[in-house]
Amino acid sequence: MLSPKTRWSVGSPDPAYVRELSERFGIRPLLAALLAARGHTAEEAAFFLSDEYTFHDPSLLAGMSDAAARIRRAIQEREKILIYGDYDADGVSSTSLLVRLFRMLGAEFDYRVPHRVRDGYGLHTHYLEEASRSGVSLVVTVDTGITAVEQAAAARRLGLDLIVTDHHEPPETLPDALAVVNPKRDDCAYPFKGLAGVGVAFKLAHALLGRVPEELAAWAALGTIADVMPLVGENRSIVKLGLRQLRNEPPVGFAALFRVAGVERQEVSSNTIGFGLAPRINAAGRLDDADEAVKLLIADDPVEADAIARRMDALNRERQRMVEEAAAEAIELVERAGGPGDGIVVASDRWNPGIIGIVASRLVETYYRPTVVIAMDAESSVGKGSARAIPGFHLYDALKTCESMFLHFGGHASAAGLSIHSDNLAAFVEAFRSEASSRLTEELKTPMTQVDAELDLSEITIEAIQELEKLAPYGMGHPAPKFSISQAIVGEATVIGKDKRHAKFRLEGSGHKIEAVGFGIGETVRRVALGSRLSLVGELSVNEWNGRKTPQIIVKDVAVPHIQLFDWRSATTASAFRERWEAARTDDWRPAFLLGPYDEPPVALAAWWKTVPVYRLTTEGDRVVVPVNVNAFDAPFERATDVWFVNCPFPFERFHLILKQNVSLSRTYALALDGAPVIDRETMKRAYVCMRELGESPAEEWIGAVAKRVGLGLEAARLAVRVFRELGFVEEGGASGTVRIANAPAKRDLSESASFAMALHAETARQEWKRMTTEALQERLLAQASFRREDIELRKTEAVG
Repeated sequence: MLSPKTRWSVGSPDPAYVRELSERFGIRPLLAALLAARGHTAEEAAFFLSDEYTFHDPSLLAGMSDAAARIRRAIQEREKILIYGDYDADGVSSTSLLVRLFRMLGAEFDYRVPHRVRDGYGLHTHYLEEASRSGVSLVVTVDTGITAVEQAAAARRLGLDLIVTDHHEPPETLPDALAVVNPKRDDCAYPFKGLAGVGVAFKLAHALLGRVPEELAAWAALGTIADVMPLVGENRSIVKLGLRQLRNEPPVGFAALFRVAGVERQEVSSNTIGFGLAPRINAAGRLDDADEAVKLLIADDPVEADAIARRMDALNRERQRMVEEAAAEAIELVERAGGPGDGIVVASDRWNPGIIGIVASRLVETYYRPTVVIAMDAESSVGKGSARAIPGFHLYDALKTCESMFLHFGGHASAAGLSIHSDNLAAFVEAFRSEASSRLTEELKTPMTQVDAELDLSEITIEAIQELEKLAPYGMGHPAPKFSISQAIVGEATVIGKDKRHAKFRLEGSGHKIEAVGFGIGETVRRVALGSRLSLVGELSVNEWNGRKTPQIIVKDVAVPHIQLFDWRSATTASAFRERWEAARTDDWRPAFLLGPYDEPPVALAAWWKTVPVYRLTTEGDRVVVPVNVNAFDAPFERATDVWFVNCPFPFERFHLILKQNVSLSRTYALALDGAPVIDRETMKRAYVCMRELGESPAEEWIGAVAKRVGLGLEAARLAVRVFRELGFVEEGGASGTVRIANAPAKRDLSESASFAMALHAETARQEWKRMTTEALQERLLAQASFRREDIELRKTEAVG
């Protein structure tokens, strides 16, 4: 067996509804099953399949009409406007979008993005004072300001009009500004609440232009994807429109980013933006000054843009190095504290505040717990923290209960930022852990993979995979489709990549074959036996190599829901066995060796006999195995996870008793080593001649003498004595525990001995064992295992439809 790393929640779309969608929209069953599994109505399916864009009236946003009117007046009267943004990719995109917009409108303006380290998050009074001195009369925030109550009051005192556009969770008391535009306001009737900060800025442009600002969609798409907003509703239209612009005619700054990131514009997707462009934009704000990123995104000069893009690419590489170091230190802190518990809080003055969000995400990946990572400043004793959640844990609500300990705090359900004085740090650690414990159930603490539907290999075709692109772009809230495959036969399993970190499987089933590739799971290969029935969860893709296209599965999780058999019969030397042993070793395994009823311990395994439990299979009775060495007495057989059959586990029909007795068994290994006795008539004849020469002796001494003189192992000698006792040629001696040759026994044939017949049967089975194919071995031994699936939880959900 091989357990999955997560629980699989597998959708079960209604077949009738799948057929209905397939026929209504003329789509393949795979795409129809995906829509059905995600609970989409026919109307929603039509929206996803449509090539049209849907945008809501911007005036439905509370405060938008006032904001647009005031900006128009400022432009008309030549007032100076300040755009105030944020230093992350959403804030940078928002700032850049308004810069491009105000250029189009002929406004007089400047922009300001705070420095992450010197200033920190949010609207700052000293920048308002600076703006007032420079003649600014109107300040427009983007992606920030919703909690700026004090700063709004300061703006009013300075005679500045303030327009706040934001998308973060609004506090109970809103800033007293001329307009506060945020779709999450309680009194806002806007039909879509999931806009990014740049999405709100895009709607402001929509209102000011009186049309959808298609020429600004690239900036809106970048910020929406970078801020991990749900790609549903209006966000879907924003991103689709932005991707179209980036593929057809990317703005100068974006084209420069494509070059340093190695991205072909025709291949731009939500993934390339999220993992190629956004990290480089964020690197400027994390390690240097986000103003560099704004300059890149508003650049019109390709030479200037290329120079900035190269600097940001270098910053991103430095950011990656710093993240690796900080993540390792953070994990060490967690372990020194006794583990993650239900919630993690780690702090250090060695970390750059610009990378702590990424470090928090790393800890969530490692421990699957809500996490807060704080970069402390030794001089001010103030720390800046970044928090990340797990699904089902509302981070903003949890941190809200600790708000009195913070100097500043804001965020969403899944991510948040805060600042805290060191005096409150210990209390916050306890409070957050307690809050996490009260909110997290055992189910929430176990990672779950949401699977859209189970597929047969025959359903996976190039055409069906390509049709899934109709539902792109994929992202948060609308993830790339995941499908499960149940018990496909593993025809091949290899590690790939120059560092051997990745796995490739050839799967077979229903008369079809397909390749499955898993990145970063190379160690799985040694834990999956050829011929096993592999269940997996993955995403579908089309692989192109040398002009040939083939369907492919990108593996996300794997399981083998039955006891596996690894064929090691070719490992006949100690060195060959050791190499495979080390490759198979896991931290949690409990290995054991199992000898046949008449096997001698093989010389090749002598080194293992001292540390590994050894048992012998019995031929009859309720007791299936008996201990052979000291280790076996200390380790019950039923606890063994990995069992090596030194030779044929004869008799086969008792194999199911092994499975019944050992509920822990996950993996078995077939060996074919010397050690089984050679029992034939000539050997028995020589043994009998030897016995006739022996006088009455204790049974074990007799057996030892026979073994030595005839050249047999102890088990073979013991078998010979038992055979002749059954035939009446050997009898008990006069003294207790002794044996001797019987006086004038009746003539009998060896075939009349049940033990001799059993031994011959065992030898026949052993020879057959050596000749069997791997497939035949598995069929013979594992058919009785019933492919025990109860240990692998595949939770199914009902689809709406």
